[in-house]
Amino acid sequence: MLVIGLAAIAGMEWLMGRVIAKGEDAIEPMVLFLGVVVYAIMANLCYTLGWVIELWGRKMFRAGLLFSCVLTSLPFWFACVYWTAHRGHVR
Repeated sequence: MLVIGLAAIAGMEWLMGRVIAKGEDAIEPMVLFLGVVVYAIMANLCYTLGWVIELWGRKMFRAGLLFSCVLTSLPFWFACVYWTAHRGHVR
């Protein structure tokens, strides 16, 4: 999840840097930091309680893993949609 999260944030910053004026932030650095901390705490809580889900079977485990990967990569997908909508408006 760490690698996916870092790649998602790097990709988001790269794409947003193409449509946002120089000197502006896509997301305020402190908000980004706090978001990462809150996400890490919640991910660890879900990981700790994951054994309960695993009792229901492999299918639930795979579904949870896929959900985690998609959720972790959301900043990148948000940036893709934003870039697509604003690519003609580069400042």
